[in-house]
Amino acid sequence: MKRLINPFVLSLLSFGVLSGCGSHVAPSNTSTTIPTPTPTAANPNSKTIPAIEALGGWENCTSCTGNPLAVYSMTQGVATPSLSGASARFQLLSGTLPFGGALWFKYLGSHDSATHFVYDLSFMVDNPSAAQAIEFNVSQSRGGSRYSFSTQCDLAGTHTWRVWDPAGQRWVDSAVACLAPAANTWNHLTWEFERDPNGNTVFTAVTLNGNRGVVNLSMGHTADSSSGVDVGFQLDAVRAATPYSVWLDKISLTYW
Repeated sequence: MKRLINPFVLSLLSFGVLSGCGSHVAPSNTSTTIPTPTPTAANPNSKTIPAIEALGGWENCTSCTGNPLAVYSMTQGVATPSLSGASARFQLLSGTLPFGGALWFKYLGSHDSATHFVYDLSFMVDNPSAAQAIEFNVSQSRGGSRYSFSTQCDLAGTHTWRVWDPAGQRWVDSAVACLAPAANTWNHLTWEFERDPNGNTVFTAVTLNGNRGVVNLSMGHTADSSSGVDVGFQLDAVRAATPYSVWLDKISLTYW
């Protein structure tokens, strides 16, 4: 049964930062059926949920980010630009406040036994200088705990990949650089995560356009009574709050 409250939002409610959403345009209506995960050839014990950008039921919020409010939209089934023939466009629009942020996330069902995750996608940015940061997230709730694999490409600050520390409520810099991508160019991103036997979230490595960087950072978990796995994506504006768009395509989550 689908949870009444997404675990990502539930955790934000517990932190007291979710107070409602700013103005936004709803995503286009597509199928809400989650495809049956398929075995992955590289690992016979793994399964993959493909084409997540095409699934219906994506949720969104702006106050939950802890940033100033944003005006935002999501459009699915975009033919151009795309790699698959139907990408999803995420936008921060005019009216977004300085440093405003918007979060989109998709519930993928309960996969309590999974301890390893590979979040794989391609993205394109039309105006990289307008982005304070772009975030790519996976979360898992199971057994009374929530494991947050939240990452950020800090484009306007340290120019590194950063990971979220839920206990300290802060971003932690990794040793892997994340430089501004070229405008209007597709980039292939892969994040490798693990939930270790001690209940820690392990950020193993990130690969961008074929260049793999070992992150090897470990964070703790928080309490959560729900069950399920989500993928998420967030856009943050710079002080000027210039509108910009990011297209995502071929989003998949592999787990075992």
